[in-house]
Amino acid sequence: MNLFFCLILLVLFSLCFASSNEDVCTNGVCKGQNGFPFTRTFNTANSVLKLVGTGIRRKNLLLVDVDVYSVGFYLSEKKIKAIQKSIISSSGINKAIGGYSDDIQVGIVLKFLRAVDTKKIVNAIGDSLQIKVPDKEYVSELESFKSHLTNLVGKSGTKLNDEIEFMFKSKNNDEFGLSVNKSKIQWFKNSQLRLNLIEVYSDKEKSVSLDLVDSLVSNIKTL
Repeated sequence: MNLFFCLILLVLFSLCFASSNEDVCTNGVCKGQNGFPFTRTFNTANSVLKLVGTGIRRKNLLLVDVDVYSVGFYLSEKKIKAIQKSIISSSGINKAIGGYSDDIQVGIVLKFLRAVDTKKIVNAIGDSLQIKVPDKEYVSELESFKSHLTNLVGKSGTKLNDEIEFMFKSKNNDEFGLSVNKSKIQWFKNSQLRLNLIEVYSDKEKSVSLDLVDSLVSNIKTL
């Protein structure tokens, strides 16, 4: 087998198995990079949110990266148009997303891909929202959020599985809501906490899923 033929095979193999930031959508359901389905849109009280990016939260276990959950990131048409008017780059998209909005314009959906102890996931999400010098209001609202999340998913020893779906929504400049498996949404009020939650998934420097950030930047320009 000559060198030229080997190179051709290598290129074909790479094209077949290369990952893509684009989402494949059929009949209103989109499949992200890992094939996990997200609805293309969902309705809120006063707006429709559109899927603009997907990604995967991975965790390194014994030198092997494993998929923990898939993320679908949604924005309202109003928010998308506002972002498109600005210069979008992976280093600044979180600021554009996190800016003021007077209704529900941001939605984040987590779908679990493997069994995870509830205490670990509550602590992991809580830790990602910690800041160096929080004020009393921030600490209080974060503890309320973690307590409510624990009540929804169960105490330590319970395993989250692929039937569990988390949904976060953001409105105004200081509120975000939590729902698990379409439970009634519980709202929490703290502007810094709201912004930090958005940045956990959209800030290139903080995001738990860099492929999600790349997906957001790539897709939002063409919506």
